[in-house]
Amino acid sequence: MGILHSRPQRAAFFKQKVTDETKEASDNTGTKQHNQENSAGDPRPSISSSSSKKRIHYGMIDTHEAIHWKPATHNDDVREYHAVTTSGYVLPKDNEEQGRLEMQHYVARAALDGCVQISGTPFLTCENSDFVCPAAKVLLHTSGTKVLDVGCARGFWLKCVKEQFPEAEYTGVDIVQDIFLPTDGISFLHVHDNTFDFVHQRLLVFGMPKDRFVDAIRELVRVTKPGGWIEFFEADIVFYNAGPHSKVLGGAVFDAMHRRGLDCYAATNLPWYTLKVPHGKQESIIKSIPTNWNGEIGRVQGQNVKNLFGGMEDWLHKVMGVTREEYRELLQNCFEEWEEHKTYFNIRVVYFQVEK
Repeated sequence: MGILHSRPQRAAFFKQKVTDETKEASDNTGTKQHNQENSAGDPRPSISSSSSKKRIHYGMIDTHEAIHWKPATHNDDVREYHAVTTSGYVLPKDNEEQGRLEMQHYVARAALDGCVQISGTPFLTCENSDFVCPAAKVLLHTSGTKVLDVGCARGFWLKCVKEQFPEAEYTGVDIVQDIFLPTDGISFLHVHDNTFDFVHQRLLVFGMPKDRFVDAIRELVRVTKPGGWIEFFEADIVFYNAGPHSKVLGGAVFDAMHRRGLDCYAATNLPWYTLKVPHGKQESIIKSIPTNWNGEIGRVQGQNVKNLFGGMEDWLHKVMGVTREEYRELLQNCFEEWEEHKTYFNIRVVYFQVEK
């Protein structure tokens, strides 16, 4: 993927036009899909939805903004970002985002506790809902066990685990704490070899380039003791069972993340990444989380996802070539259709024992 040296002329990613009932009635009812050539000659789907009385056209993204946008470098940014300008992390670090991360943490706990069940696939239910690895629970009951949480934010996971297992020693690292070297990944932790007994990493999909995932896993193996355990938790940033508005937003996010070198299918691809690094037998578990339906957890997950994409407004409204108001309207339309279409997100947990 080459870096563009000149900013391309862009077409708007989507347009919404309110149609009157007379014109709407003259169109064929139902959802229509057809190919449309944009100004770059790239065929993209165009979706018309008669039920919403609004027409959405999927055009092309602004490649320059998708690749080169940096947080905290624009005067018109609304949110507050970390100061590591060499990082490609696109989410903010302000109190609003910390509140969302706490909400996300409790949704993840519910999923790991087996409270969310829509796919019919067997899911390992464990007494502790902050991690899945059975051996970790034994380790954490042992005095002196050293635990590392990678991507800890303000320590929601660490706090919950420490309350249950106070005998262990805990360390958290995160880009906003300026603990990492200024890179786009987690490689080169300032930690000696064979330091930790249990390493936990959760949801670095927005900060970890896909060509660095394997290097990052190798680094976590380096800092883990022989016989220790590592657990990864990742998500696909994909609207499964997407409605028409979610297809537009999801298409924009997929294209933008792909051009930025990020992996929208981090959960799907996680076992492939981990198997590239030598270790003992690994276990892999995938789970689907309802979004804005299926009870209280689904409702909380719906708000979490809405706030997640709201946190990317500074970036995505530029990528899509729309105003902030248009972007917010699209996001609200997505939120309202998730229940109707039974939209869900997939998460995956992979854990393995380190062998050296």
